[in-house]
Amino acid sequence: MDITRRQKGVLIGSILGDAYLEKKLEGGSSSFRFKQSEEKKEYVFWMHDQLKNLCHSLPKRGWNRQWSFNTFCNQYIDSLRRLFYRNKVKIVPKEIAKILTDPISLAVWFMDDGTIDYRPKDHYAFRIASYSFSRKENELLCNALKINFGIVATVQQSKMRNKVYYRIYIGEKGRDKFLHLIKPHIQSCLSHKLPPNNLTPQRLDLNDRSRVF
Repeated sequence: MDITRRQKGVLIGSILGDAYLEKKLEGGSSSFRFKQSEEKKEYVFWMHDQLKNLCHSLPKRGWNRQWSFNTFCNQYIDSLRRLFYRNKVKIVPKEIAKILTDPISLAVWFMDDGTIDYRPKDHYAFRIASYSFSRKENELLCNALKINFGIVATVQQSKMRNKVYYRIYIGEKGRDKFLHLIKPHIQSCLSHKLPPNNLTPQRLDLNDRSRVF
């Protein structure tokens, strides 16, 4: 079963985000599983449309009001599982800069895990909730963004329930380029993650304190 370059980009972006790769049988191939809340139903169907030749059926609504779908088991997906999982835990592979190369991957990753840090009329930046990854893994992702897209990003530290987590922050030096790459792919149900059209780089000032939405 052929997988297109675009489909590979979609898979990689969502693996960094919300997707899960399931290994059906020991020694067998893996499948891709994707699910989102009722509010993101449109996004689930868009994702399915990107991968429909790989899927069993249309997305289904579960008892918990989440929409989900699975792909068939596939050798390429299995190769991604070997890269992105260690002992059943999702990781960032050391060679991520060779893998994260398509803007569609950035867009899907952002739709899964991204938020906007926005102050009306004069400020915006992006955050990606890469909390499940270590500082070193987040640094690898920032390096890939710089090398492959010229996007400057940094790793931020936050503390929740007395535990330290890390996330990616794309501020003044990288936000416009990042926005240019992802905007064509963002689905309408997730458009609130983007700055309004009347916010232009000439009116931005990242020195001001901002509010998070």
